[in-house]
Amino acid sequence: MRLTLRQLEIFRAIAHTGSTTAAAQSVPLSQSATSAALLELERVLGARLFDRIGKRLLLNDNGRALLPTALAVLDGARHLEAAFASADGSSFVDLRLSASTTIGNYILPPVLARYRELCPAARLELKIGNTRTVVMAVREFAADLGLIEGPCHASDLVVMPWIEDELVIAASVDHPLAAAARHLPAIHSALTLGSSESIKNSAAEGIGLCCLSRCVVQDLVAAGRLCVLPTRLPRLTRRFTLIHHDRKVVSDSLRRFIAHCREMTGPENQPNRP
Repeated sequence: MRLTLRQLEIFRAIAHTGSTTAAAQSVPLSQSATSAALLELERVLGARLFDRIGKRLLLNDNGRALLPTALAVLDGARHLEAAFASADGSSFVDLRLSASTTIGNYILPPVLARYRELCPAARLELKIGNTRTVVMAVREFAADLGLIEGPCHASDLVVMPWIEDELVIAASVDHPLAAAARHLPAIHSALTLGSSESIKNSAAEGIGLCCLSRCVVQDLVAAGRLCVLPTRLPRLTRRFTLIHHDRKVVSDSLRRFIAHCREMTGPENQPNRP
């Protein structure tokens, strides 16, 4: 076989950076060696993979067709190495996770803590971003598993329903509406904040109401700084999901972690509802 993993690594680096010079720094190789490796890969495949536009290299139709397969092959090789990494030959857990903000900050910490108790040698890497960032990480095989709170319609991803998340309206315990107003008056937005933490803490200080995931406000509710308003609004819910690439090699360790996520977040482990 003339095709090598090293050639695919270089192809991936060029596809992500858009030049052999930038790719050479991440591989790492000299620029000339990187260019030579690309030319050899194109010779082996009998096809050009990039359009040369000035100093930029942009994937052409051949390159776009090759990229998902190349990423899947490299990902499989990484897991093959990890499976034989431990001295006794047992499977070594090395998982890269990408989660959207609410999940990463409020749902996953106890899940990961319990998993480390069960598997102390496990290496877990978690990156937090918005749903779009997580989806891109999974599509590019930069994450083994994505955990998202927004919709995902990417045709190349496997989407697995996970948790039903409830959104609640909360206010400071001293807010006039905390006395039990089930009919909310007209609400006007007077302050725009950039994170769930700032929103809930502002509400706890009496600056209006907030509508957030129950898991986000649970700590301040327990501390007596916020209360959930018992409105007559329909119950507000959304579905958290787990995603992985449809060409992903689902290793035993990844399968066990997915099962652990489901077990740790079952109905008996959800926050108490008032």
